[in-house]
Formats: sequence, structure tokens, C-alpha cells
Amino acid sequence: MNRKILGIIGAVLLFIAVIRAWPEVSVKMADYPLDGEWELTEMRTAGIYGGSLETARALVGQSITIQKHVITSRAERYCPLAPLAPVTLRDDMETFGTSGGSWSELGLKPVGDGRSYEVLQADAKCDFGTFAKAIFEPASGLILLAHNEIYLLLTRR
Repeated sequence: MNRKILGIIGAVLLFIAVIRAWPEVSVKMADYPLDGEWELTEMRTAGIYGGSLETARALVGQSITIQKHVITSRAERYCPLAPLAPVTLRDDMETFGTSGGSWSELGLKPVGDGRSYEVLQADAKCDFGTFAKAIFEPASGLILLAHNEIYLLLTRR
């Protein structure tokens, strides 16, 4: 009889622990900053950019969905995103070459030395190569989607 009572008490305590933890788990899943319905609202460029200007212009105004690390849109049926990872972007020759561009021209806010930008980045592996990566700046909430060397601003729908 004591074992049954202890078993029931254990099961009730486990149930209470799961119920208490559930809202925290669902909030963390809901807080993934890229999931949702988006519109590509604006083109942003820095420095010199190449021949993808016309295709980037054609993407402005289109809607995309990001769900469970996958982008879907009219231009891309299937475009998986890697998990977001912290990255420090810099205004340097490696990033912009001799074109003299700056991440601040794209809307990012510099930190530290004024030439560094703390962001989260996810590389994309699109079927048709429309998007190369997503950049998320947690401090401002700014999200950019790279189309070659041109960035598209994401605005939540």
C-alpha cells in the first residue's frame, strides 16, 4: 500500500513539474526571432555591388515565410537556414574590399571600436541560390536577408 501511495505522489509531482516547465519551453520556441511571415520591404547596399541589382529589386515587396529554420517564398520553394550563431562583423577589407562600405550603411549599430557589429547569422542553402544568409541584430531587432551582395530588409507582416 505504501508503494502505491509513493508511486501516486511521485507521478503527481512529475506531472506538476512538467506543467510548470511547459510555458518556459513554449516561450523559448516562440522567441526564435526569424520564424514568421515577412515582407521583403527594402533593398540595402554598401560599397560597390555587382549584377544582382535587378533580381534584388524584383524581390522587394514579396512575402516569405520562415518556419523551423526553412525559408519558403515565390522565389524559393525550400531554403534551409543554419542555426543562428553569434558573429562579429567588421568594416574591413575582407568584408568590403576596396569599395569602402560599412555595415552601418545597412542599418547595423556599431559597438566597441565603431567598426564592429555584434549580430547573429544563419547561412542559407537555397535550392535556387536566391538567399545566401540571414543577419539578425538583437539590440535593434533588424533582420537582413542577403541576396548576393545586396541585403533585403525583413519586415514582419
